[in-house]
Amino acid sequence: MRIAIVHYAASPVIGGVERVIEQQAKVLSDHGHKVIVICGNEGAAVATAEMRILPGLKANVALDEVKGDQLFKDLAGALTEADVVLVHNMLTMPFNWAASSALAGLSRDLPEVRFVNWIHDVDVLREAFTALDARVVHVAVSEVRRQYFSERLGVPVPECRLIPNGVEVTEALGLTPSVARFVQRTEVLDRELVLVHPTRVLARKNIEMGLAITAALRDAGCDVAYVVTGAPDPHRKESAAYADQIAETLSQFGWKIGCTSSPVIFP
Repeated sequence: MRIAIVHYAASPVIGGVERVIEQQAKVLSDHGHKVIVICGNEGAAVATAEMRILPGLKANVALDEVKGDQLFKDLAGALTEADVVLVHNMLTMPFNWAASSALAGLSRDLPEVRFVNWIHDVDVLREAFTALDARVVHVAVSEVRRQYFSERLGVPVPECRLIPNGVEVTEALGLTPSVARFVQRTEVLDRELVLVHPTRVLARKNIEMGLAITAALRDAGCDVAYVVTGAPDPHRKESAAYADQIAETLSQFGWKIGCTSSPVIFP
């Protein structure tokens, strides 16, 4: 599928929406879609997308600099190959209303293309928004934003979908490649709570206490994982014996070492 993402600006401009656009482009590209980012700032670059720069899309551009008919034609040309158009904030913010109007007009003129009004912020009057008469699917990034969008612009809540901004876990947590692979393999971050015990398997580390806590939390209905980061110490016979003891304790709970469905995870 060919997906266009439209906003006033893109990276290297720093901003929350610009960051989300980069993330969306990467995820969509990773799933095999062709991504086209259309924005107004010269020098914009999103690594996983084809760039199309239209200076008339810039925010706060002087009205006498924007020729509506030409901008409409430029946008129509940029969207020629698109199957879906994700319009970020430009239908709910007043920073370039000529561009907003052109996008709304194209949403009506291109019925075969699906337009999405991606809502991060809302700061336009209901009358102005209604007058756009855009043929779009509404998507808000949070429940708070969806409620505000509905109340301010008069769109029923059920007509606005909710898709929160994603989080790139590896980057956000600063995970190393090996830890990132471990997280992906075990799906540990899908749990409600993760207990991490950074230790080798030694009796004085009292791992059985961690097992007891994990069992109690599970009995209370919590989807918990207990991660022990160290392996048995190969230089200590008592460490291997203690590992056997832990394995026996695990079997009593019905848990298995190395099973990703188990609440206890060893390397």
